[in-house]
Amino acid sequence: MSIKQKKYILFIILALSASLSVHSAGRSDQLFNIVETGEPEAAKKIIKKNKDSINVRRGKDKETLLMAAVKKNRDTAMIELLLKYGADPTLKDKNGATAIMWSAEYTSDPKVLELLVKHNAPFSFTRKNRITKKDKNGNTTFDYARLNKNPKPVLSVLEKISPEKKKKEKTSKD
Repeated sequence: MSIKQKKYILFIILALSASLSVHSAGRSDQLFNIVETGEPEAAKKIIKKNKDSINVRRGKDKETLLMAAVKKNRDTAMIELLLKYGADPTLKDKNGATAIMWSAEYTSDPKVLELLVKHNAPFSFTRKNRITKKDKNGNTTFDYARLNKNPKPVLSVLEKISPEKKKKEKTSKD
């Protein structure tokens, strides 16, 4: 093979790999859009065709499909679908936050949070560990729940699983 032929073959390989990455990026954008705004049946069709895409990440924050769904306050049907096809609620974003933490902050339905905490966690200590883990800033799921528009129902779910330790405040005596 001549050098000219080798260059031509290399060019074709590079062009094909570039087009494949653009095509797969378009597919993941479509999947994120459906998970955030579409119907569970539409998401199911795409996920069934490409089961490896269930834990795909988006953007510099490394957001997963499950995180996108809870951020958009999707109902339990969409969350259950994602979990059924293998979405992992313990995957971390760029800042070390999990979908469980995101759910504590964004969900208006405490059942969604409970579903995520209990998914594939048969033991109470596993559930407790999930909500007491800290992100890179030292925040737990309780801290994210306090950011919720209506924190009481979300905090009550978390406190059933793991009663929050009361922080001791130091008082100074003058």
